[in-house]
Amino acid sequence: MRYLYRVQKLKEQFANLYIVVTLPTREQNDSFVRSYFKLGMKLGRPTFVPVQDLEMGFEKIVKIAHARGVCKRRDVASRLRAERKRSVQGMDVFLRVIISILGIDNHDANSL
Repeated sequence: MRYLYRVQKLKEQFANLYIVVTLPTREQNDSFVRSYFKLGMKLGRPTFVPVQDLEMGFEKIVKIAHARGVCKRRDVASRLRAERKRSVQGMDVFLRVIISILGIDNHDANSL
């Protein structure tokens, strides 16, 4: 699985990297999964797209590119960041209220 070493180098160069891997048999798929974890790769960094043939791989890449374009056009990423920020702020307020109750420490409040 020499190509996994190449992937390590490529992922340093690109922020969004999708790699289509043609794995027509179950044995090849199992071998790929074992090698993936043996090398200590992180899930989703980069994103591997296993397919059974090249045509299916092309279709997957087109769908991914289209979805990324739609998300970018609608500015979904910034909306999700704003929503996450609001939810974290709401959780901070909740924790401060819970901690202000006598006898409850920060650890206990986080477990609620």
